[in-house]
Amino acid sequence: MFRRLVDQLVGDTPTSARSFEILLALLDPEQLRIGPPWRELTLAWGAVMTARPATVWAPLVRRWLSTLLRRPADDQILQVLLLATAGDYGLLNSLYAAACDWTKQSLIGGQPLTEAQRLDRERVAARFCQKIDVMQGIGRMKESA
Repeated sequence: MFRRLVDQLVGDTPTSARSFEILLALLDPEQLRIGPPWRELTLAWGAVMTARPATVWAPLVRRWLSTLLRRPADDQILQVLLLATAGDYGLLNSLYAAACDWTKQSLIGGQPLTEAQRLDRERVAARFCQKIDVMQGIGRMKESA
């Protein structure tokens, strides 16, 4: 059903506010109850990123980054976000800004971040920003230890 809904919403070049509300709801990791079909997730992200300003979708990017803290081995969402930009430097810059903003957040659920949580955020954001740099041709991937 996720696949069909995304294909229908993206395939019709969604223009209505309601279509985008549905896409945004589908992209929310807190609401997602299934392992997302990655192709359709990428299509949905691309549609939302290209049609709406970063102020609309950046909060979802930050929620996905927070999700990575609970599932650190699952970097596939980073690849989805990068592919969804289709190499658009403006979108890549917006992703970079969202990651930086996420590291600056000082509260989780109204509680201050611990030092370990802050360091975990910095680690995830640094990995993501490095991937963004590579996509923009201004960096190269460091080999993991």
